[in-house]
Amino acid sequence: MTLAFVVPGLDEAASEKAIAILQNRLSQEQEAALVLKHAHWNVTGPNFIAVHEMLDPEVEAVLAQADETAERIATLGGTPDGRADAIVRNRTWKSFDAEGRVGTEEYLKALIEYYDAFIADDRKAIAELDELEGMSFEDYPDRKLTVSEISVLKVARKAMKGDIAALQFLRDTAGEKPVEKVEVAADVSHAAEEIGKLIEAKRHADKG
Repeated sequence: MTLAFVVPGLDEAASEKAIAILQNRLSQEQEAALVLKHAHWNVTGPNFIAVHEMLDPEVEAVLAQADETAERIATLGGTPDGRADAIVRNRTWKSFDAEGRVGTEEYLKALIEYYDAFIADDRKAIAELDELEGMSFEDYPDRKLTVSEISVLKVARKAMKGDIAALQFLRDTAGEKPVEKVEVAADVSHAAEEIGKLIEAKRHADKG
């Protein structure tokens, strides 16, 4: 892996590992958008309209998350890979099972299973990134900061001590703003409520 630069506070090996972790998350976030769209196109039966309309905003939300992850890879000196073959190459998770024109219950059960694994993988990635970057969400009790924001704070600490490389990094990335998450409520069948809760739980997990 060739890095454009190395962020102050991380050596090259740690940067490469962080980028690999984030690329894995980026690939699943991209796949999640495809999975949600697949379900949106093919779901049938009871509560069809409610579930159909619930899924499109979730596609937008997960793509916004993917955009934030890709930008994080770039700020670490890496090159985010958004190609379809990268999704296949980076897959370490179980593929989505539901296919064809089947009922809402079957698709929602499959989405619940998919998001359960998605949440677990995100939590694992956050823990691994915390360890690599030498800071964790525990340093900030309100736990509203993203991994990216914590990393910037770490660099800021170095800059305050006179680290020139850290000062230059802050100068070059000034004005960056985290992507806002889209809040979506699901009020259909019990299964639809469950997938809505899991999606929301994933957002909270991503925030810490």
